[in-house]
Amino acid sequence: AFQVLFKDEFSPFQKAMILPIVTLKNTSFNAVEIGVGTGNTALEFLNSFPHMKLSCLDIDPEALKMSRSKLTIFSKRINFVQGNIFTYSTAKKFDVVYSALTFHNFSPAQQVLFLQKTKSLLDK
Repeated sequence: AFQVLFKDEFSPFQKAMILPIVTLKNTSFNAVEIGVGTGNTALEFLNSFPHMKLSCLDIDPEALKMSRSKLTIFSKRINFVQGNIFTYSTAKKFDVVYSALTFHNFSPAQQVLFLQKTKSLLDK
């Protein structure tokens, strides 16, 4: 089942990110990607999970512009938000929260805050 989900062009890194939630493949769920960047990981998630709705958060308007352009075909399942995870506020809760290449950019103290903030976004 793992191989069926993935197209050959996806990196092992992106495949590894999806593996923990592979059981959600046929499930409807809400996710948020923190630091969507160029949209490559969002593309992997959206292709792998056809019933997922995704919010893409990024502090950089240029990154959002790039990812929005790349992910146009998913416009009914995706929402783009310019913001900083440390100040991001929403009443919405998510089933899945992920971040591909953001966490390592923070100091240890910021990493603790990042984890606390992402935990507060979960619907559990």
